[in-house]
Amino acid sequence: VPDDTGGYQGGWTYTQNAREIFTEFFGTDNPFADFGFGSDVPFASRMAKAGPTKMKAIARPMDCSLEELYCGCLKTFNVTRKRLVQPVEDEDNPIYEDVTKKLTVAIKPGWRAKTKVTFPGEGDEGPGIIPADICFSVRELPHAHFTRDGLNLLYIHTISLSSALCGHTVNIKHLDGRTLNVSCPEVVQPGYEKVVKGEGMVKGEDRGDLT
Repeated sequence: VPDDTGGYQGGWTYTQNAREIFTEFFGTDNPFADFGFGSDVPFASRMAKAGPTKMKAIARPMDCSLEELYCGCLKTFNVTRKRLVQPVEDEDNPIYEDVTKKLTVAIKPGWRAKTKVTFPGEGDEGPGIIPADICFSVRELPHAHFTRDGLNLLYIHTISLSSALCGHTVNIKHLDGRTLNVSCPEVVQPGYEKVVKGEGMVKGEDRGDLT
């Protein structure tokens, strides 16, 4: 008990044994023994057991052409995972079966390289573990004619000297199959650029340009 000097006087010290209290109230020092918890430390075996461990995500590349990233598409992957045969009677010698599942990714127009799609818990099962996630990451493949810069596209075209002096029309087969007729009536010099607005990559309401 606090006194006027800031110290403590008196107080109470607990001296009784916890097992004695169990015996006094329940007639035994371990009332949980009948439930299979053992006779020494009631919850030791249950509490000492570690919880399940989440496995590290499995990363897989997903190759996409520029056409696929321009228009959007569906990509499917057959993934074979190990699944536990239920019920698990022996955690030290589990029985597995191979299960194949089809995972489908809807590629949206305008996606960029390294865009990730995650399928939670689609990795291998095992006793005491939470199956890993499978994570697909977009890997953009190089294109023969177009180069991408964000939402903008760059197209390089070589013309003859007479075309450069007299005017020229560049016929460009776009990524969605359309043909763009880009007229260049002016004199064209090395390094000349012409921008076609709104003919770059598309992402939602945003549109890039074609140069």
